[in-house]
Amino acid sequence: MTNHFTAHDTHDSFETDRGALRHETNRSEELYGFLRTLTTIALDQTRQLPKPVFELDDTEQQQVIERVNAYCRYEFNQVPELHGLAIKACGTGMMFLADDDGVIMGAEQIYEGDVITGLILDPCIFPVPTIECLAVSGDGKIPVDDQTLSGVITLQAGKLTRVSDTQPGAAEVYDLANFQVSLPLAHYLRFAVDA
Repeated sequence: MTNHFTAHDTHDSFETDRGALRHETNRSEELYGFLRTLTTIALDQTRQLPKPVFELDDTEQQQVIERVNAYCRYEFNQVPELHGLAIKACGTGMMFLADDDGVIMGAEQIYEGDVITGLILDPCIFPVPTIECLAVSGDGKIPVDDQTLSGVITLQAGKLTRVSDTQPGAAEVYDLANFQVSLPLAHYLRFAVDA
């Protein structure tokens, strides 16, 4: 049997590949644009506060969070392509783990080499420990001596791939599907569409 390969076949295949690449590029641009918007909202709101986030009492913090998250919801609804988008994050920082109702159950430090993947569930803004607090953390404890308002991307159906401390070149995979995973933009995390 002879396979026939024509210039027409190549052109169609190239156009399909180019269309998929253009779609992937658009989703990446939308993701990066939204992350910049979320960061800008958090920074603008922080500058408008009468005192540092850490010095606000619980009622004041809640009022700020409710006000600023109205902006987040509006901006997120402007880019429906991001709803449920598979993304990955790596770098250094922390992640919050919450139950299905969004009640935070704990936090985990993220180290260079770790990769977190999942589907975008919801963005929001809330106070998180500063990157300086993370720098002095130890023994699995993250001090909360200072906070900043941060954009936060919450993922569902998540997975953490962590470089093994004991076996060079090996990685451990943790299923986070039972948690909502929240990643602060104020930390040194890099985000990308997970193709």
